[in-house]
Amino acid sequence: MQETVEPRIVGDVVYGHKDGLALTFDVLRPECGANGAGILFVVSSGWVSEWNPPEVMQAWFRRLLAKGFTVFAVRHGSSPRYSIVEALADVRRATRFIRMHSEDYGVDPNRLGATSYSAGAHLALMTALTADSG
Repeated sequence: MQETVEPRIVGDVVYGHKDGLALTFDVLRPECGANGAGILFVVSSGWVSEWNPPEVMQAWFRRLLAKGFTVFAVRHGSSPRYSIVEALADVRRATRFIRMHSEDYGVDPNRLGATSYSAGAHLALMTALTADSG
């Protein structure tokens, strides 16, 4: 049976702005046993990134948290207002922000991964495969 891990949650961290809108992510960090690695979970289905309370989202991340991963639930600008290319740029921007502030989150900037489902998985994969200089 998997141990239940209640994470420390920091909600709605602003990693940028565009068109007067805040781009945000939530941080879910294990209270104990953090392994120093971070996972970006790209919140996206149909290239729409909806907000849910991180307290509700944490159930999705229990296994990762139990293994000591810090999870970043990253939201991007949504379709149809923003294109897939712009959503990808948002995820890259979030990645750079997390790397710049990695010490604040207790993660190694060189130990970040990305995952998701649906369009979020596409964006996670494209972030990894088409990395820019940032």
